[in-house]
Amino acid sequence: MMRPLRWFVLLCVAGLSSACSLNEAQRQKLLQQSPPWYAEAGIVVNVKTEPTLNAWKGLANSVSLLILQARDQHSLNALVASEKAARALFSGAALPPQILAIDRFTALPGQQATLHVNRVENARYVAVIAGYYPVPGAQQAAVVAVPVEIKRGWLGWKVSIETLRFSTLWGERALVKLEGATNLLPTSSDRQEYGQ
Repeated sequence: MMRPLRWFVLLCVAGLSSACSLNEAQRQKLLQQSPPWYAEAGIVVNVKTEPTLNAWKGLANSVSLLILQARDQHSLNALVASEKAARALFSGAALPPQILAIDRFTALPGQQATLHVNRVENARYVAVIAGYYPVPGAQQAAVVAVPVEIKRGWLGWKVSIETLRFSTLWGERALVKLEGATNLLPTSSDRQEYGQ
């Protein structure tokens, strides 16, 4: 009599443990059915600059910071890798269709500021690009993902989109430090696939 009960318990435990895992297709479906991605002040960026920011002939200069939001990471990586596209954005050109929003800020040498940006609907990735002289490039940019937490609850999976918080330190020629998020830009050896 004990043997059938043991098998039943083992089958139940095996079934429950397999139900706790989540494959990529299920994850994508949950993200599509998730709560709205829009959030007031859904992106918080702490910006700190060195006194030698964007120095040219020994004089420090301000830089324009662009905060771009997109649905997919590849669009932001391609934009950062393209010198022509980056220049166009800094010149005030119209946004490419894959970019959902752009916010512009000016950073001064030796400054520390906190930027609160509204996260637009469907923005899953954010890029910060600094307009260093003579042209911004991948060393002057970061691409980060909006944090998403998926938890198993009593009645199924629960998705929560969290506030993206990270800190940047901008130096004389480039982004010196990024904290609180992972830079998703490809390494220089991977950058050829995006075309320069």
